[in-house]
Amino acid sequence: MSVEDQIEVRRLLAVTFQELDPDSSPSDTVMRIWSLDLHWTDSKGAGELLEILIQNGWLSIEGSIVSCNANLRDVEIPLGWSPMMRRMLSGIPMELVPEVENSSSEVQTPSLVAQEESKKPLMLETSSPSANKPTDSMVAHIRPIRAFIAAESGLELAEVQRRAQRKRTACPPMTMWMALLLLGREQRIDLSSFLE
Repeated sequence: MSVEDQIEVRRLLAVTFQELDPDSSPSDTVMRIWSLDLHWTDSKGAGELLEILIQNGWLSIEGSIVSCNANLRDVEIPLGWSPMMRRMLSGIPMELVPEVENSSSEVQTPSLVAQEESKKPLMLETSSPSANKPTDSMVAHIRPIRAFIAAESGLELAEVQRRAQRKRTACPPMTMWMALLLLGREQRIDLSSFLE
């Protein structure tokens, strides 16, 4: 498989686990995101996609808990990107590439590399000053804003997240924090303290 195919699957997973724990997320939540929140596929297709990603090593499942085996650091997601589901459902095996910074002379098996990668924290953007990408200071406020909206409105955190994600789906250039601010406004909650 081409490098581009690998990047496409990593993009799909990065978007999927943007607000979920990549080491421990319910499989039904992952499938709901694909089918209902992002409208990438229907519920049957979401089940097939989950199975294919598990078979090809991208995801692991234990009971109903899914964990991501891919390294999702520094994944760039172009504006308006969505996966080509036919390509995803055809099955793209995960290729493990040893990291350059690993100077150990030990030979690592693919399973060890996958285990080590799955333990690394999910970082979609780099905060390195050497990167030429502008960093959005509001990203740090996403969790506090979400918790504040949940506390003030009486909604559960998952429901706040679901509603904000629907706003992002409706308007793809929208950031998560902007979707949360709009949701707060709908709920008549003053979020001005979070704005810089």
